[in-house]
Amino acid sequence: IELALDRNRRDRMRFELHRLDFPEPHSAIEQLCAWLPGQLRDTDCLCRPSRGSVLLLTAGPSEAFLHLRRRILALWDTAWRDAGRTPPSPALTDHHVAMAGPEDAESFLAAAGAWLTQA
Repeated sequence: IELALDRNRRDRMRFELHRLDFPEPHSAIEQLCAWLPGQLRDTDCLCRPSRGSVLLLTAGPSEAFLHLRRRILALWDTAWRDAGRTPPSPALTDHHVAMAGPEDAESFLAAAGAWLTQA
């Protein structure tokens, strides 16, 4: 998060932070999280602040996340089925905050702090 703030301030690089909330079962989320690192670019970051959520930090235009989101949804569907659950997989919730310029830094950092400390 700090690196994103610095890069935005210095280079005006745009970042988005997405909190993806998943329903049960946790076994499907575990499988998805095992696959996710292979789907991310080197500039993207992933963490899991709670059993039912994932945080993704992405750099670049918002359209870039749309491609990643499609891959995540396909993987979620596969993980759901592999966990022995009946299709279709339930929807996940995507909360996000963008930092296009330094004026967005405070709200970006506040959202990141809240999402990283969620129970």
